[in-house]
Amino acid sequence: MTARHQAAIREKIREGEKMKKKIPMALAMALVLALVSVTAVAMSNWDKIKDYLKTVRFLSYETFYEWTLDEKMQLVEAMHQAGFEMDEAAYASLLEEGKTESEKEKICDAIIESRYGEEWQFMDIEAFEWPVEVRRESEENMREYDMWSDSVQEEWQESHPSIELTQEKITEEFLRERFLGMMTEVWGFTLESIDQEKIELVMLEELCQASYMITKENPGQYCLSMMEKAAGMQERTMMQHMAEKQGKQESYTFLYRTDPYGNELLYTTEPMEKRMIGHMENYLTEASGFLYGSYDPSLFEIRYLEDQKLWQASYTITDANPGEFELTIDEIRQGEEPITVLEFMRRQEGKKDSFTFTCYYDEYDRYVPKEQVGRSDSSEGEIRRTKYQPGITPEQAIEAALKVLDEKYPITMAELKELDAHPALYAEQDGSHEFYIEFIGYEYSEQLARVWSYAARVDADTGKVLAAIKRDEWNGLTGRKLTEDASPEMKQLIWEHNMQNALREAAGDQSGDGWPLHTNEAGDYFYAWSLEEKAAWSEQVKPLIDRFLLENPDYAALLEERYREEGQDGPPYYNTTRHVYGLPDERSISREKALEKARHAVLEKLEVKPEQLNGAWMVNCYYDVTDYEKPLWKFYVNTTNLAVYPDDPWGYMVYLDAYTGEITQCFIRTVKTPMIDLM
Repeated sequence: MTARHQAAIREKIREGEKMKKKIPMALAMALVLALVSVTAVAMSNWDKIKDYLKTVRFLSYETFYEWTLDEKMQLVEAMHQAGFEMDEAAYASLLEEGKTESEKEKICDAIIESRYGEEWQFMDIEAFEWPVEVRRESEENMREYDMWSDSVQEEWQESHPSIELTQEKITEEFLRERFLGMMTEVWGFTLESIDQEKIELVMLEELCQASYMITKENPGQYCLSMMEKAAGMQERTMMQHMAEKQGKQESYTFLYRTDPYGNELLYTTEPMEKRMIGHMENYLTEASGFLYGSYDPSLFEIRYLEDQKLWQASYTITDANPGEFELTIDEIRQGEEPITVLEFMRRQEGKKDSFTFTCYYDEYDRYVPKEQVGRSDSSEGEIRRTKYQPGITPEQAIEAALKVLDEKYPITMAELKELDAHPALYAEQDGSHEFYIEFIGYEYSEQLARVWSYAARVDADTGKVLAAIKRDEWNGLTGRKLTEDASPEMKQLIWEHNMQNALREAAGDQSGDGWPLHTNEAGDYFYAWSLEEKAAWSEQVKPLIDRFLLENPDYAALLEERYREEGQDGPPYYNTTRHVYGLPDERSISREKALEKARHAVLEKLEVKPEQLNGAWMVNCYYDVTDYEKPLWKFYVNTTNLAVYPDDPWGYMVYLDAYTGEITQCFIRTVKTPMIDLM
């Protein structure tokens, strides 16, 4: 693909910024009126015109509207196939024999101009026929357009193979030619004004870079586009052109980067300080939930961390500039009230005066996750980089996975290869590395959901397939082997997986699909079960869990250490079987009397206001007979529905002697209260 092809794809898809933006005012007004006139019917016309717009997209990839006669005739024929109104006599004469090329071109121009006006070469036909305003009316419209656009681009690239589709590394000569194409076709240099000896090329293992600096002594010459000439603009140097766009500077640098195979990473004329402003805006809106425009870019702090070779951008929200949290389309339709990002963060992390959002980019303008940025004594910190190189390529991992899937399931290799393969390299806790691959199929529903149909895990050093399964069988532990050098985290996952399987087998559910686990027939979770159901659970399940822990003492020790001393939650099967539940006998006080005593204890001992108890959305009850001689009534008053900030109480727990009614424990539940103490 030429630089023009790539630029056209970049600038056209998803209403990207146009390469040449200046346009006569009269034409601009005409386009506005035209867009308004078609907006109402655009949605109903979509099925009719999308094949036509595919023709427009393909032609624009070629020459960006500077079309030959053959290309204009393709457009007219596509207009006719789409059923557009046109002069049928003129269309018929276009097909007559004996017409000269000049006559045919005049007819084509007249037909095209009848729909788009005399200056159609300066407009975006795609946006005219399928306006941005209509695309944004609903998520359905956006999905429809995105899927169409992706399929058209894929079809184009399949029919126009390029360096991007090969594994052949580019040369300096290739990079130079690509860069010259960018300079002339995208940035607007005249070829003659470029001093090619001043082009700097860098070929690194991770990327290839070309750069060119213009100064007063080497100003370059700007080549006016057809649109700019039509607008009456005067010829000028590239220095003058850049001064109009970015302000007067002593020099301007044009930068272009690709990976070693020619896949584009970056092209820009903006200094890194300005690019970091854009990166920060994207980070706030895409990753942090800010409504676009609800932040103040003048408060962004941009700095270069010299010792780390990192750029850092940060933004602090306070009561003076709280930001606004973006609502989804469904939330807006349901009448949800917007809240500030400051309030949202306070509900998540506690009542603080301010919160700071920070993002990092390296010297090659690549995003660096925060977890890769380590802090040192210098406060600037250092970036931790991994030097691991897998023993196999992603392509080899995919081939190995496909072979196993083909042997394991009644699906042909040809059908498997129709799926999109998405490999990702992961570092495991035990130091090993795996390729995790999703083979994507499309499941068309009301939401047009994108789902994976098969998945595989492949050892990144040996190429051995560790697991390969279809979608409805997948769980994250399939194929993992419990080894002596496995990390504690990995061992824990496998133990929990095996514990669950042991319970399923005991319940007679070999498939793993139908066993209700902690949900009863009415759909209630364990907390809300009746005393009879909890007693039956203890009788049936607790012996199984106790036996499993006895057979796996390392797991029992790990649970005891982590979930008791650190106050963390254990897996559900562990939590619900740490106590023995039974039924009250004739010596027990009634449940109603016990609950009334518990209520008075919370009001008096914890100094809770009555309205807080009255507003609780649930009260969970347990009859604990772990100590058979001294059973306990336990009540958990759940007030999570009233909690707004992390420090707010999540509820109140009361233990009572089941025979005497004496309060043995009464405490507030917080986010740190172990689940075992709430049952």
